[in-house]
Parts: sequence; structure tokens; C-alpha cells
Amino acid sequence: ILEDLKTLYLVGHLHLIDVDATYFVGRLQHSVKTLYPYLQKSLTGKVGSDAKFKKNLFDWAVKQGIANYAAPGFYETVSRQMVYRLLARILFYQTLRRHWSSLPQIDLSGLSADTANKKLREIFEQARQIDWHAVFEEDFSDSIAVPDSGIEELDKLIKDLNRFNFSIMPQDVIGAVFEKLIPYEERHSLGQYFTPENLVDLINAFCVRTID
Repeated sequence: ILEDLKTLYLVGHLHLIDVDATYFVGRLQHSVKTLYPYLQKSLTGKVGSDAKFKKNLFDWAVKQGIANYAAPGFYETVSRQMVYRLLARILFYQTLRRHWSSLPQIDLSGLSADTANKKLREIFEQARQIDWHAVFEEDFSDSIAVPDSGIEELDKLIKDLNRFNFSIMPQDVIGAVFEKLIPYEERHSLGQYFTPENLVDLINAFCVRTID
């Protein structure tokens, strides 16, 4: 009983929840719908007052396959892509923690937007030193901080994710969830497809010749 009380005090629950993919994807989609308007507002505000920022944004969009600046939905598409990228990093971070318990749990409770964004950059950098360098590598989108209005939703999402048992979740489940999160038409245009582990292993078997 005392051990259970200790766990409840320190962790907040006795047992982590096994992942239900339907709920998982639905919860993430809710966050995308909630967060992207906040980023879109920040983007349009900066573009109107900073010519250099506007050029860097357009250059980044081209690299993401979003080249039509004049399209009515350009800023929405860019904002959604930035949210997808942020959520992917959070998901892969949670997965990485199952093998590297030294990585701190993400907790944005009570933090201002500046502090929360700085904390996210710091923990993603810790993860980058371990694995999935391409996922955690910083790029232009990291200069678009999640504003105060979006931190509350991000904090709620992370608290929900912390309830799940990532220690028993195969990596391909995370990839499949992320792929389902993005609507097909956006997934096709952005090239956001998950490559199954068995296919990656097959490719590596033909390509990797040394351990160096």
C-alpha cells in the first residue's frame, strides 16, 4: 500500500495506459486543429513586418514542397506542417525515453511561452545527441515559437501522452500514428510517409558494409 501511495504521489497514477491508436490519433488531430491557428497568426504578423523573415519562411516552405506562396491556404499549410513537425518530435522523444531513462520527462506546467519553447529546444537537443538526428535537428521552423495562447494546449497534450506506456510500443506504431495524423492530400504533397522498420533493415543490409 505504501509503495502504491508513493507511486501515486510521484507519478500521479499506478499504471500507464496501453496505447489505443484511435484515441491516440484523435487526440493529436485535436492538438493540430487547436495549435496551427496560433502559429499562423504569429507567422502572418512577422511576415508583415520583417522582410528577411518572409524570405526565410518562403525558402523553408520550398524545401518542404510548399512552393505556391500566392495560394489562399499557404500560411495555413505552413503552420500545420510546423505543428506536425513539433508533434512528431514530441512523439519520437517519448519513444526514445523508453530506452534512455536519463532523458527528462517533458513538463511545461506553469511555464511562459518563452521558457516552454526554450525547454523544448533543450530536451530535443539532448535527444539529438542520442538518436534520430534528422528528427531533432533544428531548422527554420524552430524560430517560430509556440505563443502563450498555444502553450496551454501543448501542456495538456504532453500530460495526456505521459499517461501512455511508451515502453511497450513498437517504433512502427509511432510512425503509423504520425502518418495517419496527417491527411492524405497533405501527406502526399509533403512527402510525409513512414518507412516500416523491416524495409529499412532490408535496405541497410544491402548498403551498410562496415560498422564505422
